[in-house]
Amino acid sequence: MEVFDNYPCDNKFLLYRYYAIFSTFIMSGLRKQELLDLKYADVDIENLSIFIRQRKGSKDRVIPINYLLAEAL
Repeated sequence: MEVFDNYPCDNKFLLYRYYAIFSTFIMSGLRKQELLDLKYADVDIENLSIFIRQRKGSKDRVIPINYLLAEAL
């Protein structure tokens, strides 16, 4: 994640936001659409998990996350 340390951005909020989104995508193994559909309420930092809501006939699932990703979120 050294890329974010050297990224030229004056807005620290946006930089932190991009870091959290990129970290979630890489470390959780979520699909692109699952990441786009993710809501704040779906992330459970205390239990280190992310709840993924599936569309139509598919089943919902829970993805475990590690401490590094929990810190980023």
